[in-house]
Amino acid sequence: MMRPYFLLFLFLWFSRSVSAQGPDTLSVPPDTIRTVVTPPAIDTAGARVDSIRIADSLARLQYLNDSIAKARAVPPPPSRKDPPKRDFQGKEIFFYVLLVLILFLGILKKLFPKYFADLFRIFFQRTLKQRQLYEQLVQTPLPSLLLNIFFLVVGGLYISFLLNYYHLEKVDNFWVQALYATGALSAIYLGKYATLKFSGWLFQLRDPADDYSFIVFMINKMIGIFLLPCLVLIFLSGAALAQFALYLSFAGLGIMWLYRIILTFQLSRNRVKVNLFHFLLYIFGFEIIPLVLIYKLLLLVI
Repeated sequence: MMRPYFLLFLFLWFSRSVSAQGPDTLSVPPDTIRTVVTPPAIDTAGARVDSIRIADSLARLQYLNDSIAKARAVPPPPSRKDPPKRDFQGKEIFFYVLLVLILFLGILKKLFPKYFADLFRIFFQRTLKQRQLYEQLVQTPLPSLLLNIFFLVVGGLYISFLLNYYHLEKVDNFWVQALYATGALSAIYLGKYATLKFSGWLFQLRDPADDYSFIVFMINKMIGIFLLPCLVLIFLSGAALAQFALYLSFAGLGIMWLYRIILTFQLSRNRVKVNLFHFLLYIFGFEIIPLVLIYKLLLLVI
């Protein structure tokens, strides 16, 4: 009686065992199934980073292109450290010429200090009563000759500048014109000196003629010394200061010319006994008219 139930029990137990072992026999390892079925992972974060880097590179390249275009369109301003350019307009030649004249005058004063001291002393004395100083100056011809040459050179430069300043120049080259002016001054004063010597010998007035000649050349020496700093200001300074120096030179020359007339009148009144009217005739006939005639002759020749 129990046998059918026992067989039924074995059949059920065997069926359950088979159904329980079926998945294990046909099963695939989990890793294999995951490898086959699961798709490969996509690195979206890395791709996003690369996209950002590419965008930054393109932006930088565009910024560089824009900067280069702006730099080509607008020229860069000059650097503040660059030294300013100076236009001397040929003034360096005037500088060296004036420097030579200053050195020449300084060497003369160093070599002949007593002559310069006596010259300034007798110039501001207004009379020639101190014959000792006069004789000492006459007995030293070398510094007197060199100072006369100095006056001629300075006077030639000054006259050439005046001709250019008032647009009366006849020569385009300033230095050639200055050479002509120096030669004209030399001719004037050499002729004057020769005329005085001849007149003194002819009329037996050698001492008054020598005294007058001394006065003329003493004033010329002081004019040369006075004009040198005026020329430095005229040639090497600005327009306003140069114009002031020019007017100052006019005033100084006028004062020295009047001073020479006063000394000459005192000499003529004491030594020759002439009145004021005759003296004025002498001034116009011997001082002013020859200068005007020589100037007119130079304009025609040059």
